[in-house]
Amino acid sequence: MSEQEQQFKTRTWTEAPASLTVKAQIRGRDTMLTLRGDTGADVLKSADALFEWLDKHAPTPEQRYETVRSPNGETSIPTPKMQGEGEKPVKVIRIEQLKVSPRDDGKVDLKFFEFGARAKGLKYPAISSSRKPEACVAMMADVPTPDMEAWTIAHFAQAGSYDVSCVLGYTLSDKLNTKGNPYKDIVSIRATED
Repeated sequence: MSEQEQQFKTRTWTEAPASLTVKAQIRGRDTMLTLRGDTGADVLKSADALFEWLDKHAPTPEQRYETVRSPNGETSIPTPKMQGEGEKPVKVIRIEQLKVSPRDDGKVDLKFFEFGARAKGLKYPAISSSRKPEACVAMMADVPTPDMEAWTIAHFAQAGSYDVSCVLGYTLSDKLNTKGNPYKDIVSIRATED
């Protein structure tokens, strides 16, 4: 071992000698990641692995929209993946429970409860929505039912409660409710990667 290598091994580092900071938007959130290593080569190796992961999981500006289709392919909704210029910021909530209540007018009331709501004893949903059953099926297309099946109109034909594991993306509407708070407009629902 050379003298330089010996000094390097015995030296106490308060900060890694080599580092790289990367800013990326991951799952709708601006994120800064700092990679550290003993040498620049170590950091570059970690950076390659990070960029490979980002290519698979973080959208690029060209991938701003995707189309979510219902299982039968009849209904589709454009879903923002990330905020672009002039777009409203997309906020996300992790959901653990969905309550379904059919209405007399043919629509379905959906109540999405945030992760941990049951443990906290919360009785109000994080987000509510009213849609036609076909739109509900299309919106939930990426999230498996508790029995790992695809959602069907039958799931929304009767009142029920479902344990789900998903991330719901929403934007704040320009319209205000009676309390003066903006409505939450659902823009995407994705299964979590548990």
